[in-house]
Amino acid sequence: MMARPILFSGPMVRALLDGRKTQTRRIVKPLSKRHPIVNLAEHGADIGLRTYSGRFNDPDSWGFIAAEDGADMVLADWPELCPYGKPGDLLWVRETWADLRGAGFGAPFGYAASTDSRGNEVRIEYGIKWKPSIHMPRVASRLTLRITDVRVQRLQDISEEDAIAEGLERSGALDGQELYRIPRGPLPAGVRVEPFKPEGQPPIPMYLLLWDQINGDGAAAGNPWVWALTFDVLRENVDKVKP
Repeated sequence: MMARPILFSGPMVRALLDGRKTQTRRIVKPLSKRHPIVNLAEHGADIGLRTYSGRFNDPDSWGFIAAEDGADMVLADWPELCPYGKPGDLLWVRETWADLRGAGFGAPFGYAASTDSRGNEVRIEYGIKWKPSIHMPRVASRLTLRITDVRVQRLQDISEEDAIAEGLERSGALDGQELYRIPRGPLPAGVRVEPFKPEGQPPIPMYLLLWDQINGDGAAAGNPWVWALTFDVLRENVDKVKP
């Protein structure tokens, strides 16, 4: 059982805590020079892929070169190379945090996501210095994700159920269609944000908007290959999780 760190924003950490988020998608990238990504449409003829099965991929897809023989790996084999782990492995969550040891707060660490909309006020009021999630040490992590499933898919192939499992908030319904919105982060005191327009959308288009918010405008239109991870959320430090 392996344990690896994974970063989440404040709104996504709250979604984990609320039980709304049980999936995450991350872009498939080359693992190393030994496992490059190649465009099958451009290089298929050169590396002998004329018999490559369309059942696993299509002519415009991307694939890993197998380290053993240089042949391309079928899509079904990709999860074996997932850099985030395989079912049963653990991911310990890195989030915006504060080191409170010796400061008399009654807890060794603080978490910006737990301060809700008063995050910035608490920082000023109590002199807490929030630190970026990338700098969170393993000992400070309070959330652990146990991977239950690893898939590889195109981003836009996400189902409505999976889009909701990415942590979207339900915002109402219109003509029998459930509508959802993107979770928001903590706001500085006195700052007012105009409501999202439209405030709610069906889950898939709303999730693609969330993807653009995280990865840049137009990122979802590129329809990248993604690792689709499903997990159970454990509210304890990774080193306290029993195998």
